[in-house]
Amino acid sequence: PQALGINPQALAVTTAANVLVSNVYTYTEPALTLDPSNDNALILWVHDDVDKPLGQNFDLSYSRWDGTTWSIPARVTDDKYLDGAPQGVWDGYGKGLAMGQRLNDPALPISVTVDTTTTRKIEIAWAQYDPAADTWSVPAWLTTNTALDDDPHLTRNEAGDVLATWHQNPAGLLSGD
Repeated sequence: PQALGINPQALAVTTAANVLVSNVYTYTEPALTLDPSNDNALILWVHDDVDKPLGQNFDLSYSRWDGTTWSIPARVTDDKYLDGAPQGVWDGYGKGLAMGQRLNDPALPISVTVDTTTTRKIEIAWAQYDPAADTWSVPAWLTTNTALDDDPHLTRNEAGDVLATWHQNPAGLLSGD
């Protein structure tokens, strides 16, 4: 705080614990994004839908903080594509953006081997959140290629312009080249 010109003694710290959702997948990969223009926030996470077959059961979920309370958790995605590594950001127009990894194979068999044939099906997808309607757009592919696309990140500048980055490995390797 002192590096930012803030007096630490003047800061008030408030913490509270609220359970937004329980009985969730162990590796939820939560991502929190704050809208710098107001008190809104989005939290995104991977949710395991136990009613779907393995290989088609990881969807992205979210809850919105409206400055007072968290919304009831709901889905960003609800389909047969495996989702993971969610990231979020608010753009300069007051819309929320979610980006994450999606395995581009809705018929992934339970017996699949995780090899480069499978990892090359991992792509980057995104969706836009409209806070006025409390709705998400249908997810759209940002990448569609035969390389492994993973580890997405979102950020914005002061003007609200959004930048998306991710790793790409044409050989489908999780590390190295």
